[in-house]
Amino acid sequence: MRLYSFLFQGISFFDFSNANLEIKETNQGVQMACARALTEIYINCIEDEATDISALILVEPLISILDGGADRATQHTAAYCLNELINTFETQQKSELLEYTAPRLINIFVVRNSL
Repeated sequence: MRLYSFLFQGISFFDFSNANLEIKETNQGVQMACARALTEIYINCIEDEATDISALILVEPLISILDGGADRATQHTAAYCLNELINTFETQQKSELLEYTAPRLINIFVVRNSL
């Protein structure tokens, strides 16, 4: 069974309707640990998947957090995670993932800075 199928099927066993998944504390150590954990998940579980699957599981949720107007601590943590992932993509020469991620990030920063 492919990893992403397993992940999506596993989500149905949990009820996230009342869960508070936002990070309220701006502890840099916690943010860096989240970034490292996400990078380890990519390296050990998702690295060999297709670009669109990897982006759907890793990049899109983080970009949604940055673009969605969540609280500042959550956005800061998402930025740490994206930075760590981008460094990993570059180190492992995953140009497809870099090409997928770059325009979305540029769009967020250009729109935000032009307001």
